[in-house]
Amino acid sequence: MTIEMLCLLVFLATFAALLLAQPLVLARTKGMAYVTGNRADRVDVPVAGRLARTVSNSMEAAVLFVPLVLATEVLGTSNALTQWGAIIFVAARVAYAMLYPLGVVGLRTLAWNAGFAALAAMALGLIGG
Repeated sequence: MTIEMLCLLVFLATFAALLLAQPLVLARTKGMAYVTGNRADRVDVPVAGRLARTVSNSMEAAVLFVPLVLATEVLGTSNALTQWGAIIFVAARVAYAMLYPLGVVGLRTLAWNAGFAALAAMALGLIGG
């Protein structure tokens, strides 16, 4: 398994953890009746809102990351740029996934920017590889 594919698995595991964290936070703050219901009421739980935005942002990041990893695999162009790009991207996304729900603003933005720059590095590695 290439480094890029391993990074993809770590990214997906982080995404799954975020998906599981949402109902757990809601169950703790709003109760199981709310979690198992239709959730039509507005939720005034800041952490739950930040978790929802983190999940949404992670889906947007996946739209960019997954094709880069798959293209690297299909074309056999794994190189230092694609590998380090994937590693830095995943590390940045893991940091982002922890910082955003906790409400840490400065570092969260730094993590997002690092992840985006890492995607650019992967794209350059894919083109140059």
